[in-house]
Amino acid sequence: MLTADQQRAIIKLKLFRNFYLIVITYIYITRVVVYLVGGWVGFKYSWVGSFLNEWATLLFYAASGYIFQPRDEIIYVELSNEGDDHYNHRRHELEDEEEEFVNGRGVKTRQHHRSFVELT
Repeated sequence: MLTADQQRAIIKLKLFRNFYLIVITYIYITRVVVYLVGGWVGFKYSWVGSFLNEWATLLFYAASGYIFQPRDEIIYVELSNEGDDHYNHRRHELEDEEEEFVNGRGVKTRQHHRSFVELT
């Protein structure tokens, strides 16, 4: 049996493999096939090479967008919640306290939800 980390690693590798195949196919089509088609067709149909290149680019971006589209359960990135407790605790500490600072002109600044200036 595989652990959860191993299963995530396998899913990431499969995702990378699929993306790698898409990139290699895109490079092959846009560099080799378009060149061959451009040399094979006559002058009247020289636009076919550009057309094929544009369609290959469109399909590459569409496939990449589909593979990496946002999902509810993201399979290739998992965020931890370890830092959230410390952040929430510190945020509540700062909201509860009212700290006063005095600058060189005798103006006190109080930090709470909003900062405002009180003249002394």
